[in-house]
Amino acid sequence: MAQIIFRLIGNKHPQSWTLPINGATAVKPGTRQSKLINYYKGNDSIFTEDVLAENKEIKPSKIPAFVLNEIVGKTELKVNETDTNLIQLLKSHSWFGKKYGIFTLEKESEDALKEYDLKLKAAELVKDLTDIELRSKAMVVFGIEAMHWQLTVANHKLKELAFNKPEDIISKLESKNFESQYIAAQAFVEGIVKNNLGQTKVIWSDTEETIITLAVGEKGNIKLGEFLNNGSDQALSTMQVIAQKLGVEDKNIPTSTSKENSIVLLEKDKEIEKLKYELASKEKDTSKDDLIAELQAKLAEVKSIKEDEVVKTETTELTLEEAQAKYFEKFGKEPGPRYKNDIEYIKAELNK
Repeated sequence: MAQIIFRLIGNKHPQSWTLPINGATAVKPGTRQSKLINYYKGNDSIFTEDVLAENKEIKPSKIPAFVLNEIVGKTELKVNETDTNLIQLLKSHSWFGKKYGIFTLEKESEDALKEYDLKLKAAELVKDLTDIELRSKAMVVFGIEAMHWQLTVANHKLKELAFNKPEDIISKLESKNFESQYIAAQAFVEGIVKNNLGQTKVIWSDTEETIITLAVGEKGNIKLGEFLNNGSDQALSTMQVIAQKLGVEDKNIPTSTSKENSIVLLEKDKEIEKLKYELASKEKDTSKDDLIAELQAKLAEVKSIKEDEVVKTETTELTLEEAQAKYFEKFGKEPGPRYKNDIEYIKAELNK
């Protein structure tokens, strides 16, 4: 006789398990109301009011227990297809699809494939990482304590989680704020930033100037990541400084070159190419050593002028935040308090 297999969902599979039925209800077809249900073997309806309306003396049947199938290691209940009342009850119970479900080989295969795909995706996110990537991703997933783990420990824990709970890895490493959290983690790992001794601030490690303050219980790396993600000018400036210290080229930082400066640079390029050509044509003639020396000097002069123009071009249209970031990159410190917000002074210093 054909059977339908109901099986417990999840990893816990006890020797036996009984479905609680006292007070159980389900929405009755044709109504929007929940009514009491029970197992009435041989009856068409599982609704108590329907059964009692026909026979007030009838008593509910005992629901068979789910038992552990030793062969497959799953706790399940096999129901004959002819026992339509029990099948209807099990499908109508509020725990159907949550605590237990119908097992089929096809469904099991589909679920297994989904799980394998998740594991492969999670494993891909944590494989072939550099040391800093490994520590930083471990921090994003496990928290700031992961910064102090040995590399083998971080690698093991990430891969273990990828196979045991792939959803946890994917949710952290593909979240919408992952990039900012990842940069914050890298900044901590590389010693660019740190918490102060009182754990009340995130500060620059070299100057010990405050970046953000922390409330009691807040984690520095998480709050820094949230700060970097808020889109403010201060956050952008901080992001730029961190990127520069990490040696990362920020391709999202706009660089503007005016039309006038572009023309100047183009003319200098043409002049350099012309001088190179003249120099090459004269170098074979040793009788013109003086002219060659003159051309070489002229070429060096034009190159120097072009380099100055490039520097000026890079600084002419900078915003205050961009200028501050470039100043920090060039001099390793921020402008003094008096000139911190003086963009003309900062540009002049950059052009020296």
